[in-house]
Amino acid sequence: MKLHLEPVVEAESVALGSYADFEKADFSSSIEFGPVSVPDGEDHYSVTLTLNAGPEEGQTNFPYRLEIQLIGIFDGKDLPVERRKPLVAVNGASMLYGIAREMLLGLTFRSVGGPVMLPTVEFSEFGREMEEKAQAEGSVELEPRKAASHSERAPKKEKPQ
Repeated sequence: MKLHLEPVVEAESVALGSYADFEKADFSSSIEFGPVSVPDGEDHYSVTLTLNAGPEEGQTNFPYRLEIQLIGIFDGKDLPVERRKPLVAVNGASMLYGIAREMLLGLTFRSVGGPVMLPTVEFSEFGREMEEKAQAEGSVELEPRKAASHSERAPKKEKPQ
């Protein structure tokens, strides 16, 4: 849905043979999840993943400002009904993240600021939050319209692989 990549002109380029350091970036993500109506009547769900990164406020320590937003439609029909929605949300976000990671690396590989590879992340906490919310509300069905934004904290990061 959206791809914005802008070099930070005053930032130092990434050293040859390495990637931009996300430890120095202001990095956030958000996930939205909800049902989708399709003509065949089967349950389908949309997962929207939005990623933002840039230098920390007032700094030139990251070579780009970027925003990537991807949307996927998933059915999850082979997943257990009682856990289908959180599993679709977590797996869908993970699949979209992999696409964003590959796209960003391809776009920046020969760009002025040097290559950027998104850090490895884990979205399982998001699924647990969905399940806990459903249990707290006493509902059997998990039906969040919009997931809580993870903008305040980045997903659990590991070193790029």
